[in-house]
Amino acid sequence: MYRKAALTHIITAIILLIFALTVETASAFQQDLRFQRFSLKEGLSQSSVLCMIQDSKGFMWFGTYDGLNRYDGRHVKIYKKTKNPNSLSDGNIRALYEDSSGLLWIGTKGGGLNYYDRKTDTFTHFLPEKDNPASISGKTVRCIYEDSRGQLWIGTHNGLNLYDRGSRTFKQFKKSDSPDSISHNEIRAIYEDMQGRLWIGTAGGLNLFQPDTETFKQYLNNPEDKDSLCDNTVLCFYQNKKDELWIGTKKGIAIHDPRTDTFKTLFRSLEINSIYEDRANNLWLGTLEGLAKRYAETATLKPEEMRFAFFKNNQLDPQSLSDNKVTHILEDQSGVLWVGTYADGLSILTPKMQAFGIITHQPWKKNTIPGQEVSAVLEDSEGLIWIGTYKNGLSIYDPRSGKFKNYDKKSPAPWKLNGDRINCIFQDSKGLVWVGTRKKGIFVIDKDKGIVARYRRDKKNKNSLSQNNIWWIYEGSKGYIWIGTSKKGLNRLDRKTGEFKRYNHSDDDPTSLGHKRVRNIFEDSNNNLWICTNAGLNLMDREKGTFTHYKHDPDNPNSISNNRVTPIAEAADGSLWLGTDAGLNRFDPITGIFTRYTEKDGLANDGIQGLCLDSEGKVWVSTFKGISTLDPTNGKVWNFGTSDGLQGIEFWINSYNKGQSGKIYFGGLKGMNIFDPHNIKINPTPPPVVITDLTIMNTPVDLDTNITETKEITLSWKDAMFTFDFAALDYQNPKLNKYKYRLEGFNDKWIDASAKATATFTNFDHGSYLFRVIASNSDGVWNETGTTIKIKIIPPIWKTWWFIGTFIAVILIMLSLFIHFRIRSIKKQQKELAKQVAEKTADLNEEIDEHKKTEEQLELAIVKAQEANHAKSAFLASMSHEIRTPLNSIIGVADLLKNTDMSEEQAEYVNIFESSGEILLSIINDILDFSKIEADHVKLESIPIDLLQEVESIVGLQTTAAATRNIELVCRYKPDVPEFVIGDPTRLRQIILNILSNAVKFTSSGEVSITVTRSNNPSAPDNITFTIADTGVGIEPAKLETIFAPFSQADSSTTRQFGGSGLGLSISKKLTDLMGGTITAQSTPGVGSTFEISLPLPRDRDVHVPAYPDLGYSEIIVAAQNPNTLASICETLNYFKGTTTPCSNAESLKALLE
Repeated sequence: MYRKAALTHIITAIILLIFALTVETASAFQQDLRFQRFSLKEGLSQSSVLCMIQDSKGFMWFGTYDGLNRYDGRHVKIYKKTKNPNSLSDGNIRALYEDSSGLLWIGTKGGGLNYYDRKTDTFTHFLPEKDNPASISGKTVRCIYEDSRGQLWIGTHNGLNLYDRGSRTFKQFKKSDSPDSISHNEIRAIYEDMQGRLWIGTAGGLNLFQPDTETFKQYLNNPEDKDSLCDNTVLCFYQNKKDELWIGTKKGIAIHDPRTDTFKTLFRSLEINSIYEDRANNLWLGTLEGLAKRYAETATLKPEEMRFAFFKNNQLDPQSLSDNKVTHILEDQSGVLWVGTYADGLSILTPKMQAFGIITHQPWKKNTIPGQEVSAVLEDSEGLIWIGTYKNGLSIYDPRSGKFKNYDKKSPAPWKLNGDRINCIFQDSKGLVWVGTRKKGIFVIDKDKGIVARYRRDKKNKNSLSQNNIWWIYEGSKGYIWIGTSKKGLNRLDRKTGEFKRYNHSDDDPTSLGHKRVRNIFEDSNNNLWICTNAGLNLMDREKGTFTHYKHDPDNPNSISNNRVTPIAEAADGSLWLGTDAGLNRFDPITGIFTRYTEKDGLANDGIQGLCLDSEGKVWVSTFKGISTLDPTNGKVWNFGTSDGLQGIEFWINSYNKGQSGKIYFGGLKGMNIFDPHNIKINPTPPPVVITDLTIMNTPVDLDTNITETKEITLSWKDAMFTFDFAALDYQNPKLNKYKYRLEGFNDKWIDASAKATATFTNFDHGSYLFRVIASNSDGVWNETGTTIKIKIIPPIWKTWWFIGTFIAVILIMLSLFIHFRIRSIKKQQKELAKQVAEKTADLNEEIDEHKKTEEQLELAIVKAQEANHAKSAFLASMSHEIRTPLNSIIGVADLLKNTDMSEEQAEYVNIFESSGEILLSIINDILDFSKIEADHVKLESIPIDLLQEVESIVGLQTTAAATRNIELVCRYKPDVPEFVIGDPTRLRQIILNILSNAVKFTSSGEVSITVTRSNNPSAPDNITFTIADTGVGIEPAKLETIFAPFSQADSSTTRQFGGSGLGLSISKKLTDLMGGTITAQSTPGVGSTFEISLPLPRDRDVHVPAYPDLGYSEIIVAAQNPNTLASICETLNYFKGTTTPCSNAESLKALLE
């Protein structure tokens, strides 16, 4: 007995050792997976994820020790037990299941069974009831399962239950003394296999349900029988395509063979909580020691031959598994793998994160590459991966063993690399690997022997390598090795002679190499040798040693996009693909045309670092912001970032390679990505779209029906602002899901919300609308149907039809009553008025007669007054003529007398006589003009006027008067005023002269100026303004309003002092009005007055005015004592481009002239 037991233990130990070696080897077979983490920080209610499910709507549900969590890719909604009777019965969630009708069932630890009503967002509870055998048998529900017949089974800590939906009752199955009863009451797992058999896992054995007899066949562990169940605590199930049932227990996996009804055991020392096969045929095991993966390629092998890799938590690696205690595994509809853990939430693995393999420096491991920055990479002919780092030498990785061999300057010969900075790696046709370094030349390596040759620059040998800083190495079809350097151009190595021929750039030779820095070298299928440089693409004529250049031309969109050209590859059609610092280029060697692809076309970044073409012709590029792939057939671009499993978003220049295996390698600043492009699948599934929330005025709204199930909402007109939240239920990269929405009935155009999953509307009219939202997944695949919700906005009461109808009816009734009573009142008034009218009629008749007589008298008086006014005007005109004739004679005689010999006294009398006559004549002329204007006998002319000459003539008439008073008379004429205009020169002279003469008359000393300017008013472009300013006595403000009235003067004393009729300003005002102009006055007593006359005087366009001379900035000295005169002259000369120097006194003038 003891011998048998000992032998059993020995055999078991051997099997465990075999499995351990299998696991260890398999673990090295695959690079570490990179997980995203989702826990408290992301919104989970508690970090222990005990169960999970994706429902038919697409929501993810997670059960924890403290609450049920619903996740939509953007937000987590938490359900807990509250005082509300419709809340969860307990927050400790142990089981989740959605049945065929879409009902979500929740098992709790102490609150029994719950199901969730999506429409009302509430829960219904089922708890054990004492003395009721038709109630559920226990408070702790650990598993829920619906079989193929639609029967719902519930496993509790106190027996198995079958739920009857019709009667809402339970049939209980418990352990009894009968061997046909269930083996244990604590039910841990339920599963129906492909043959329709129902398996029940308990804490005390495995059970097969016999539906015909409602009995159970028990399978128990027997330590003496190696073919028995490995452990009695059954936790989970899985059935493979061979119909083998895998049973996860606390002590490994028991694999049931249906042919022999026996078991094989795997991983006897591990507790298996979850077994899950994804759609790629990878099998995942959730254990208390981490996550295990069986790769799809080993699925057909025997269980003991299958390859498993283990992934565990590493506290130094934030992208490792979040916790080693794995509770549950689930793949969602878009292929995302969710791994629940006991202590740190969820670890999430997207399909792309699995497809993008990664090699990175892991300092906590001995077996790792020596540095983070991968500056060069090569897959050799035997499948080994050569990895060059920026500062840490060379590493050779064997994917079969998972081992790294690292070499640097400290390595022993023959593997000692004097240069730790690797720029490029190349394998020649003989299998030798060439390693180009920074400043240390070239090392040639035989993978079995080590370094077999080295090439460096020899200053004394012109046939040596031109420089030790190597950028690229390439073997041409004729066996020459071509080397590109950073500053010394191109080198060709003849391996037979060991000599190098150099090709460099020369400014004096247009056929020389385009630039001294050679970034890449490539020979196409037509044996053309292409050189990528810092000055564009070069095609080499190897016979002549000359180069044809292809450069960027800013004026030619068909030229290369940038001169810094690095990676290059040839497509099947013979076209070349080139990466530059300004995007991707497709070059047609036949036409010489470059087609550009940049960020505007969808690329992640324009800085192309590496470039490879896959077997389907798609172009893969590494950039400064991730990896992009372009399908040239349709121009579509897909981008990948760190959330897809990249080492980082920034990649190293020229660190790229496509191996014979078809895999692509891109090196970056944090490691290297390895991937088979055919395994990078674009997510083809349009995401489900749901509306997740409604807020009004930024306040959440509780609807009768859950918003996710609501088809129509009714809002009040007072709800001035409402917002919808929505989500695309695709979890590959939810932050990159995109949205569009529109409100039909308001605007049928789609609004592109990009990744913003909200829509806010404000101040809408009442009526009916339809809100529609569509969404795409992170790969741009759209759900064009989306989801909709009807919106009905109720109008205010005063805009409802019944209110308007009632209001109109009330108004009509009130109007009818008003009319009725008004008519009665009017009739009564009519009777009263009739009586009053009769009484008043007699009185009115008398008054009418008296009024008629008065009106006749008034009309007669008006006629007489008009006749008198005309008579007055005629009299004044006649008298003016009669008086003016002898008066002219008197003035003429006086002028004759002045020419005779007279005494001084006689001469004085004659002067007085002549002056008085002229004053009287002026008064007579004013009276005559006023009479003509009053009688409307003034006719305006419209003839050409030499405006400058006219103004100077008017000023000249006042020169003598101004000089006698010691008054400075200044005329300013702005240069932009036209010289010739159309108007009435007589009336213009009369208007200006009246104002100017008054200014001189009422100024005892100082200055009188007239300034002529052109109007700046765009509505009156032809107006000319005459501004007459004096420093005279001024006018009181109260008198300004009457100065333009006939026979009016500001002060009666001025008539006595200065004379005049008081008609001059009135005549000027009336003539200005006749000419369509305006005249205004401003004055300050004791300071002076300013009159501004604005008249429409259009330019005479028939007169050719010679161009004014251009003074050409000549130096001109202007001298004048009066500052205003000085400023006026300077301004005019400056207008004609003269450079003026003002001088206001003799001393300064003399100083300037000296």
